Amino acid sequence: MGPRNSRHAHPMAIPLGQQVCRFIATGGYLGALPGAPGTAGSVLGLGLAWLSSRYAPNVQIGVLLALFLLGVAIAGSAERWYGVKDHGSIIIDEIVGMAMALAMLPFHVGYVIAAFVLFRFFDIIKPIASLERLPGGWGIMCDDAFAAILTNLMLQGVHLLLTRATP
Repeated sequence: MGPRNSRHAHPMAIPLGQQVCRFIATGGYLGALPGAPGTAGSVLGLGLAWLSSRYAPNVQIGVLLALFLLGVAIAGSAERWYGVKDHGSIIIDEIVGMAMALAMLPFHVGYVIAAFVLFRFFDIIKPIASLERLPGGWGIMCDDAFAAILTNLMLQGVHLLLTRATP
């Protein structure tokens, strides 16, 4: 039996924990596909938003806070693995951020479209760019969390106006 080539490296070459971390950080490796990984992560986040919309607001907040903190750890680990600050393949921030943008709002097409557009806009323009300079996973997650909070506050205001205008 001859030497192994690089395509058939030993399964233990990358520890299982690191493989799981990379899988989650990249949204099931969707973030590694060419194109617009942040937009793809936001689309995945819509599924998470739909799922969380089925629960009471306090459950939504608790779950999203836990996912945010998990995202900090996972994104930080993936960043160390990639060796690059906020590697484009890391999309856990968009996944969780999109769900945060729609938290405690009706999961209706108008809100979903508005949240998607606003969240992507704020994520791209980075209203507080210094958040990206926070260390490790904090920098990756916080700028998207801020984009999500801005989006959510705007849409909560719209929702309040619409529900008060309805007799």
